[in-house]
Amino acid sequence: MYYDKSVLSDQDVTSFEQTLKVCDSKGKEFAMDAGNGYYASMFMFTGGMTLGFDEANFSQICNYNEQKVTDSLKAFATAIRGSKSFSSMAVTSGVSGMQNGNVAALIDGTWDAPAIKKALGSNFGVVKLPTININGQNTQMVDFLGYRALGVNINTKFPATAHALAAYLSSKDCQEQLASNLEICPSNIEALNDSAIASDPVISAMKEQQKNSIEQTEISGCFWDPVASVGSYLYEPDGNPIDDASLKALLKDTMSAIEE
Repeated sequence: MYYDKSVLSDQDVTSFEQTLKVCDSKGKEFAMDAGNGYYASMFMFTGGMTLGFDEANFSQICNYNEQKVTDSLKAFATAIRGSKSFSSMAVTSGVSGMQNGNVAALIDGTWDAPAIKKALGSNFGVVKLPTININGQNTQMVDFLGYRALGVNINTKFPATAHALAAYLSSKDCQEQLASNLEICPSNIEALNDSAIASDPVISAMKEQQKNSIEQTEISGCFWDPVASVGSYLYEPDGNPIDDASLKALLKDTMSAIEE
């Protein structure tokens, strides 16, 4: 999570509720693409949901406790709807908001770090995702952990050249250059653990959040739209009740769509 240090303190951003409260009091926005399945998955993952994949039937498997996920959905919906600062927007709009001073906190990936650093200057802050209070307990938010894969087309006319390029692009040297020049988080483990790279605040925050992330491995195409709908349901209050029965019905419908 990126934040503006002229608005939020390092202590404020450890808590989702406190971050929203301060943004409310200072007339700033907290931005997140809550209607995007990649980001909205957080609402269920934080409640303990994990993912699997049935290769035989090529279908997604979701492992979860219904009540715990329901409690997580309710906590997020309550915090979001109780705040005037929460804004669901595409990350590109969130970055623009940080550039013009309207957005003080943004949930985004490492790829937008250079633009945000440039916008905030000495007020640039980045941290792992905050906690959210679920049934009286501060619970660490859980998100997706992305990855990069390099492949060589088996039908390429130049296999030796293609393999050499793939080997170089995934090498420690190339990955270090990507990190230094473009601030792209390395996928190469040696590069990621290099002291100069590991000390970068963006990469350091990512590595800390990695301890509480779900790896984005095999995800079926049926996953994204249903999860995006959950996010939209939570932040849009009109006609979307958040009592246990309603949220359990939402969860049931979502799982039916994902695991079909």
